[in-house]
Amino acid sequence: MNFSVSHNDVDITNLIIEYQTQHQICSGVGALQLTIPLKARTFNPYDTIKIYENGNLSGTFYVSEITDDFQAGQTQILAQDGSKKLADYYFADNTYYTTPTTCKFWIEKLLNEAGVNYQFVVTGSGNLIPPNTPLGPGNAFELITSLLQQSGWYITFDQNNTAIIGKI
Repeated sequence: MNFSVSHNDVDITNLIIEYQTQHQICSGVGALQLTIPLKARTFNPYDTIKIYENGNLSGTFYVSEITDDFQAGQTQILAQDGSKKLADYYFADNTYYTTPTTCKFWIEKLLNEAGVNYQFVVTGSGNLIPPNTPLGPGNAFELITSLLQQSGWYITFDQNNTAIIGKI
């Protein structure tokens, strides 16, 4: 397969020893494992890595972990798709409304607060949340996962890190 890899919009294809991507529909998380020669390039958390396959963007990932293996002479980079923004966004409030709300209302609120672009490919507003039901505290990913489950929905991220919410 013809592929290329960019790090913060700089082509690093010539440095790649190995890469693997994995997308899990059940969890909504896409992951990247990238191996390059030891210290061949400096990576920092939240740097952007883009994978192109056969000339098409197949995934955009945010660096989450960098590990140097001095014995093997390699650096391993672990990265995650847009779900990383949700996992890293902590919703500290214990918020509730005195009127009924919907799962969609809360999902949109959390996605917006975490700075994640999204698209619903499902109609309706999901299950009704009774008045005075608390939401939070917790990370946005866990809170959204609970709301998705209540409505029979899933979340996945496309190659541009837009969250796609649909019906299971």
